[in-house]
Amino acid sequence: MVECNFTEHTKRLMSDAIKYSENQRRMSGFNLCLDSGNKIEPGSFVAGGKYSIRMLNSSCPRSSKEIGEFHTQLLLPGPFPSDLDILRQITLGNKLLCIGTSAKFQNEPISRKTTCFEVNYASLAISAS
Repeated sequence: MVECNFTEHTKRLMSDAIKYSENQRRMSGFNLCLDSGNKIEPGSFVAGGKYSIRMLNSSCPRSSKEIGEFHTQLLLPGPFPSDLDILRQITLGNKLLCIGTSAKFQNEPISRKTTCFEVNYASLAISAS
């Protein structure tokens, strides 16, 4: 199991990314990077399009290692990763996928949420954490 020990900076950037996506109607995100103190730090911020995002453009600081990604989702109702999201994490050997959503995307009162999923390589499945 991945220990989700996010820094306050990472949590704040997740919230800011969701707000950015609400305002710009574009996906956004960053890689999740594990530092030497076992804290999860953000990689560089990436702005995507309405339907996709190129996470390869987000990089982790040199002193850390990529363990997953966070990105916002505009179209799917609820915080569920797409098949492509899961495949990308498996291909990269990452363990964590976090999705940021907002009820505003479905024209409801604003409610922001981040849900994280762990990639289980034993069964090639994901589970919410």
